[in-house]
Amino acid sequence: METIVQKPKGRRKKPKIIADSKSYNYRGLRFLMKSRENVQQMRKQYQQRYAILNASGVIVSAETGAYETRLDALMAMEASFDSLIRTEVGTHPVAVWAQRVRGIDALLIAPFISEIGCCGQAKVRAKALSKLKEHDESRWVPFPSRLPQAPTDTKKLTYWQAIRKLWDEDTITILAERHGIECFDTRAALHAYCGLHVVLDEATGKMVAPKRKPGQVANWNGYLRTLTWKMSDSWRKCGVGYFRVKYDDWWPQEKARDPEITDFHAKNRARRKCAKLFISLAWEVWREAEGLPVGDPYPIAKLGHVSRIYPEDVTE
Repeated sequence: METIVQKPKGRRKKPKIIADSKSYNYRGLRFLMKSRENVQQMRKQYQQRYAILNASGVIVSAETGAYETRLDALMAMEASFDSLIRTEVGTHPVAVWAQRVRGIDALLIAPFISEIGCCGQAKVRAKALSKLKEHDESRWVPFPSRLPQAPTDTKKLTYWQAIRKLWDEDTITILAERHGIECFDTRAALHAYCGLHVVLDEATGKMVAPKRKPGQVANWNGYLRTLTWKMSDSWRKCGVGYFRVKYDDWWPQEKARDPEITDFHAKNRARRKCAKLFISLAWEVWREAEGLPVGDPYPIAKLGHVSRIYPEDVTE
């Protein structure tokens, strides 16, 4: 018997559709985020070294003012980047929604928006590629200009290196292209790109989180994977809020489901589930804002679940 899920009346308020979402300056936002992180790292290093030298008596009292002036300059520069980022990301529908979620602010959601917004894929055609068994003109591949440059000291290239080499030689044809959230047709595709998917561990036969391997290029974004863990850590430290409640409910369930794991492992599993839920809801908000199709989540579409979490359910 088919289960029909009825949406509560008056609760679903879709975000305002952006007139021209592709014109949003994602690369400019990404530049601001990377610059802010560089300044922040410099400020922290300067602060730590200054504290050590001051405590050891290397810095005399007459020089203290000059060192503190430089520290104030770094802090002012960091604050100016914070202000620019908040202004730049403030009107994006995902940022508007995310800042109503306990534990998320503009500086935590901006890296996610900039990284996903800068994604690009294309369908390509080239005579040299037709000889490769991996090639399919109907397949979406990373946009050629964003692939690493092919090495010049080898005659045998990988599929991705061949695409980049042909792009540099201007002998490849772009049949179609898409950018941003349009590159992720499903929630699971975005989960995998953020490194939140699982892979089979041949040694134990269990599904585990993916790990980097020497000599192999990871098929996920390490920057976003770190960011999702920062988000889950923020929810854990909040003490209250929707995702903190979910975290407190889920980690004992994970422990009960697999008694062999430690509490630490169970809590990490719960943090990962919270991050996946947030990413799924952000995917839904973003695609609705751009007028892209949004299907039911996998548990409802395939597993027969009847309860669904909407983006507005997690906001305050």
